[in-house]
Amino acid sequence: MREAVLRYALAPMAWLGIILGLSAAFTQSLSYLLSRQYTVGRARGTLRLVVTSHILQGAACVALTVVLGPRWMPGPAAWGWWLVAECAAYFAAQIGLFYALRHTDASRVAPLLALKIVTVAVLAIALLGESLAPMQWLAVAIALVAAVILNYSGGLMPWRGVVGALVACLGYSLSDLCVVGFVDATGATDTGDRLHASLVGVSLSYVLIALVGLPTLRWLGTRRWADWRDSVPYSAVWLGSMMLLFGTFGVIGVVHGNIIQSTRGLMSIGMDVLVAKLGHHHLERHVPRAVLARRAVAAALMVLAIALYQISAQSA
Repeated sequence: MREAVLRYALAPMAWLGIILGLSAAFTQSLSYLLSRQYTVGRARGTLRLVVTSHILQGAACVALTVVLGPRWMPGPAAWGWWLVAECAAYFAAQIGLFYALRHTDASRVAPLLALKIVTVAVLAIALLGESLAPMQWLAVAIALVAAVILNYSGGLMPWRGVVGALVACLGYSLSDLCVVGFVDATGATDTGDRLHASLVGVSLSYVLIALVGLPTLRWLGTRRWADWRDSVPYSAVWLGSMMLLFGTFGVIGVVHGNIIQSTRGLMSIGMDVLVAKLGHHHLERHVPRAVLARRAVAAALMVLAIALYQISAQSA
């Protein structure tokens, strides 16, 4: 196992993946707070933010796609279905995430999303016929224990928040697998091409989602300039986090990427402590130190579980 850890730690591309993944975790944690600022702080609907943010992100990605100019990629027949599947899974996950964030604190949702590794493991067994080593099953057990600790830290997590978070886990897991499928389908092999293909995938995904969302503007959109203006911070930060995350998956793979991404739980707890101390209790309610400590332990266990899972995979 020691040799597997060293191989991973000393690999040059691992460091690029770590930088991308940590940046993605930080920006995702920040985006959770920004979404609560829009839906809770300004008392606006969740679906309104979903629609307005994705229209804005899609518009930005039209220009980005032109700039990236993926002329070396094969035609849509090679990767089109991966793109459609990724968008569908991602959109379902977004609905679940916003639903969870509307009904509970971001510091409780973010660590729970690390259960993606459990979902990915189950999907790999069910869909790909893979099997888990004993240490990987131990990692799954630790992740489940962490989820229980998190759910009982500061009272029961509202069932709507749990349902939303689980939907988000499933959707994001499927989306992650489709991201890797998309990059592989482009034929990219070296690191530069895979990173390029990942960014193209982000751009095309958000363009497609925006096109699907345009007809909903009549019912879920808004004509108020302030509603669009106030969704810009979330839209920009989330889009940036997705580019970083897709890049992470393209460079070091989906499981490695999820190891690094799991640190968002700890980052979110730290951000939310700061927000509560600043008096913004409408975004994150003040909780006792003992509760914060239990939440931090749960988030750390999530990180440990994902690390054990991957170390086992490296030593196989």
